[in-house]
Amino acid sequence: MQIPPRLAVVLTTISDGRFLERFRPLFVAGGDRLSILIAGDRKTPPECAKIAGELAAEGFHIRYLGLEEQAELALAAGLPLDFVPFDSDNRRNFAILEAWRLGADVLISLDDDNWPTDPDDFVARYSQVGTVQRLPTVRCVDRWPNLCAVLDIRSGWTDEPVSIFARGHPHARRDRKTVGLEIDHHEEAAILAHVGLWTGHPDVDAATRSAVSPISCGALVSGVVLAPPGARAPMSTQNVAICRALVPAWWYVRMGAMHSSRPLERFGDMFQSYFASMVIEAIGGRFAFGAPLVQHERNPHSLLRDLAGETSGMALLENLLPYLESVPRGTTAIDAYRSIAEGLYDALPAGGGLLGDDALRWADRTAASMVAWTQACRRLASSTDDRIYMLKHVSGASEI
Repeated sequence: MQIPPRLAVVLTTISDGRFLERFRPLFVAGGDRLSILIAGDRKTPPECAKIAGELAAEGFHIRYLGLEEQAELALAAGLPLDFVPFDSDNRRNFAILEAWRLGADVLISLDDDNWPTDPDDFVARYSQVGTVQRLPTVRCVDRWPNLCAVLDIRSGWTDEPVSIFARGHPHARRDRKTVGLEIDHHEEAAILAHVGLWTGHPDVDAATRSAVSPISCGALVSGVVLAPPGARAPMSTQNVAICRALVPAWWYVRMGAMHSSRPLERFGDMFQSYFASMVIEAIGGRFAFGAPLVQHERNPHSLLRDLAGETSGMALLENLLPYLESVPRGTTAIDAYRSIAEGLYDALPAGGGLLGDDALRWADRTAASMVAWTQACRRLASSTDDRIYMLKHVSGASEI
């Protein structure tokens, strides 16, 4: 199957596939512009592939990548079979690689418990990723705009309005000055990434969920806003789109137990987005956020298990914060991403900081995987892609 030329939704799941029926309006809205690529896992029931096949037989562009197909893709990309762990959100990387190999212009990440509230708006908004847009620009006191400030958030305990930050927003950048946003003048910018938000359950850390049980009642602002130059943000893979040029800098960082068996989870997409934010600044692009919204009816979670896994990520983020706020060398996406990888180990405090040797081992392994990802993208790219992902300074382009 040849992927349609514009939009590819990429996801992984251990569900039986019944969630795909909720995507039917999205298929209809997207038509021949949209496809869905699902990377299965060891725990994914065979019914998921069956339901995907039934939808494909109806004429929808959907494909299920089983473990054998993923192994073949890893071989074609020059990756070892254990590069992507089993039983992990990291399996989504295979769907990303396949969308890249087949030529998708925009990659949209969704989770299986999220679906667009307005499929037509979803397709229209994300179809513009990779173009220059004129948008209202937010002001914030540092590099980290609070994405949740544009949502109407209520406490599930009291129904009172509450202020929250998205999962992965640095705790060192949370205070009264950073909780809000001001919308300022309009600017034109090349939009390399676009972060959609949520109704229902916003994507927050376990501590916030336990404390206030936040519920999103919708957006406080209409449409989309532009992050300021040099902004950083935790871009949840529940609802985010990137342009093709950013794919070689868009690796979902491997999670799992650290060397000491300390758990590390729920930060794979956070570090993915931090590194991508650095690359976006280096090559002169920007990211947008706001609409389109998805309804998030959260799959069952253990909040205590989530909290244990997030704590290690929070510690890594605390120690790496000055580095993540720097600008990498390089004027292309691939060069800037490799520059981040080269400096990652040395960016940690002496001895590894809060996590000690665990952090040093994580940085060393992560940096090697980042370089391997760029090599895999290069190997799978068509000959015309050299002009795309080696692109220099995108800010003057009408389309990326």
